[in-house]
Amino acid sequence: MIATAPVVMASVAIKPADDGSAGVVLANLASHASALEASLMLGLVAIALLIPATLGLMRVAQQGSPKLALIGGGLTLLGWVAFMGMQALGAVILVMAGSHDRAAMTNLYDQIGNSNVITVIQMGFILGHVAGIAVLGVAVARSGVTPIWIGIALAVSGPLHFVAHGIDIRALDLAAFALLALGYAAGGVILLRMKSDSSENVPAQTRIVAPVPAI
Repeated sequence: MIATAPVVMASVAIKPADDGSAGVVLANLASHASALEASLMLGLVAIALLIPATLGLMRVAQQGSPKLALIGGGLTLLGWVAFMGMQALGAVILVMAGSHDRAAMTNLYDQIGNSNVITVIQMGFILGHVAGIAVLGVAVARSGVTPIWIGIALAVSGPLHFVAHGIDIRALDLAAFALLALGYAAGGVILLRMKSDSSENVPAQTRIVAPVPAI
């Protein structure tokens, strides 16, 4: 969970801009092919870390909100699996950007954008990355074993990422990923401090102690 933060931030920070018309996007990616390839490789490493890291956050969150932890964590995992599909698509687009037949690649890029399969993958990512992480963040905030700001950082990161893309502000998008990385890293620190016995991790005020029957 702690190692996830720098990998995620590095992947996002070096990724070239991919907004605009097909011709503009392909031309820009062709000019920054090495940066895109490095971003995609780091993205794959990030996904490999984010999946177990999300399970770790669910472990933390279930201490106080087991249902929200399950719902939010499940949706978040769906989002990261969908993100793997988007990374694969990114590798295809990288090859397209390097093609000399720019007219054909521009047409193909537009066709990919209209693909129902790609739309489903993108919706899965949005659902997990926006709604899933928001619900999981609320669960972490309610867990009682973490500072509340960790849950808030996670809960805000997903919707902020969605807004950043909607208004096309890259700095805001980076800030959203920074909050996400911070939340995962801080959650990892909390998880490391937790004892193996889950019953000992629940704050005393939230534990239910069964009365001892009188003999």
